[in-house]
Amino acid sequence: MKTTKYLPLFLSLLLPLSAVAAQLSPENVVLDFYRLNLQDPPSDGYAKSQDLYVSPALLESISESLSCNFDGPGTDQAFCDQPRPCK
Repeated sequence: MKTTKYLPLFLSLLLPLSAVAAQLSPENVVLDFYRLNLQDPPSDGYAKSQDLYVSPALLESISESLSCNFDGPGTDQAFCDQPRPCK
């Protein structure tokens, strides 16, 4: 019978966890992304969403991938010829 006494307390402690999980649902992430990026007039929404949703490691990986996929004058061939592990 002691468990029924503490059950409401235990459930009330889990409530904030479910609220956080609901805030991070895919639907809310997409809505937040578009809310930050599609404002009229434009603001610093892109920078805010980049800080929230893009890790520095992902930015570095994207930058490395893009720098070697173009045959332009800005391509650093020595950098592109270095072997890198697949990600």
